Parts: sequence; structure tokens; C-alpha cells
Amino acid sequence: MLQLTAPIAGLAGLLTGSIIVFTMPRLAAYRLQEPPPPPPAGVLVPLVGGLISSWRPLWCAAVELVTAVVFVLLALHTGDTRQLPVYCFYSALLIAIATVDIQHRLVLNRLSYPGVVIALAASFLIPGIGIGSALLGTVIAFALFFVIELLGKGAMGPGDTKLATLIGAMTGFPGLFNALLTGVILGGVAAVVYLLVLRRSRKDKFAYGPYLAAGAIIALFIPHMA
Repeated sequence: MLQLTAPIAGLAGLLTGSIIVFTMPRLAAYRLQEPPPPPPAGVLVPLVGGLISSWRPLWCAAVELVTAVVFVLLALHTGDTRQLPVYCFYSALLIAIATVDIQHRLVLNRLSYPGVVIALAASFLIPGIGIGSALLGTVIAFALFFVIELLGKGAMGPGDTKLATLIGAMTGFPGLFNALLTGVILGGVAAVVYLLVLRRSRKDKFAYGPYLAAGAIIALFIPHMA
């Protein structure tokens, strides 16, 4: 069954990635003063949609391939279990949030708030988490990042706090520490590259969300403590 599950997960990831590419600019438009033209329907064709529609083909392919690879790795990691659809949904949501943050420096309430509710409900399906752990992870993650937001002098914003809260609901307690610490380390390395290698100013906006999202996805591969 596992031999069949991984290819299906890969195809699902490609399709999910194309849906993310198509829908996220539309979902973010309400927050933009001058939203750019949304991608055409042609981008919904996996891998070649960007070329067919002449809309950011490298971006389209990158989002689709990243989503597909994550889905396949999750299938190989979890096997044919009830966890796989939940983890694939979590990953897709995190990738969607990351794409919006990369493009527009926004973490949308329309993604993070419903995501927290869904993650709390889905916690019953994840061995080692459950509703108690998910609730505790949600509260602790929010508290930690709210303090960082207040004391960090702009290093992180409200969007990062909302994303951390979502990650806490997804990974529970104590799994949230693996997710958030990994994300913070990835973001810290990227920030150093951003400042020292790319010679950007501290005043330039830096999207921390993608690194928190990556840390959360990596944490999905770490076994939960029962």
C-alpha cells in the first residue's frame, strides 16, 4: 500500500501546489492597495501551467514541486495512516501562508485563524497530541511570540505571532518547541545572509513567516511524545 500511497501523494501535492498558486493572490488582494492582476486559470495545470499562461513559470513550478516533495516525504514517513491527510493539509496551509508572506509580507487572518480551529479539531487524529496538548501548544506559542513581538522592536510582527499560534495548535506541547526553534534558527541564518551577503538594510522588511512554516513542516517528521 505504501508503494501506491507515495505516488498518489506526489500527484496530490502537484495539484495542491497549483491551487495555492492560483488562489493565494486572490485571497490576499483585499489587503493590498493596488493588487496585481491575479494568475490566469492556466496555472492550475501542474508543472506546465506557468509556461502555458506565461505567468511566473518558475514560481509556479517551485511551489508545486515543493508541495509535492513534502507530500511524498510525509507519505513515506507516516505510511498509510489517518495522519497523512492531516499532515498534508497542515503542510499545504503552511506553504500557502509562506507564499503570501514571500510575495506580500502578509500573514492572512483568513488562513491563520481558521487553521487554528481546524488544527485543534484534527488533534484527535494525531497520536501523541490530542486536544489538551494542542490547546496548550496554542496558548504557549501565542504567549512566547507575543512577548517577542512586544520586546523585539519590530523584529517580528503580529503576523508572526498568529503563525506561531497556528503552529502551536498543529504540533501541540511539547512539539511546538521543535517547530518554533527550528523555524527561528532557519530565519536567523536567512537574516544573516540577508544583511551580510545581500547587503540589505535592517530597515528593509524581512519575511520571517516562511522560515517558521518550514520549521513546522520539519517538525511533522519528529515523533510526538505520547
